[in-house]
Amino acid sequence: MEAGMGIKAVLLAYFVPVIVVTVLLLLLLEAGTEELYAGVISLISLAGYYFVIYLIRERLKKQFYFYIEKTD
Repeated sequence: MEAGMGIKAVLLAYFVPVIVVTVLLLLLLEAGTEELYAGVISLISLAGYYFVIYLIRERLKKQFYFYIEKTD
């Protein structure tokens, strides 16, 4: 796996979801939503994000490839 693919994988799996949840949580709190509901909605949005990733998995398979290199 090339370094660029690793960075892209980390961004898709960890960085973008944290940004989505944080931004949505802050927007909901700023809009006056109760903290409990804002937190639950933010976490549900996280499930939605990973569902979208699941739906585009075939397209992502074309961008990522893995290989095993034997070391002595």
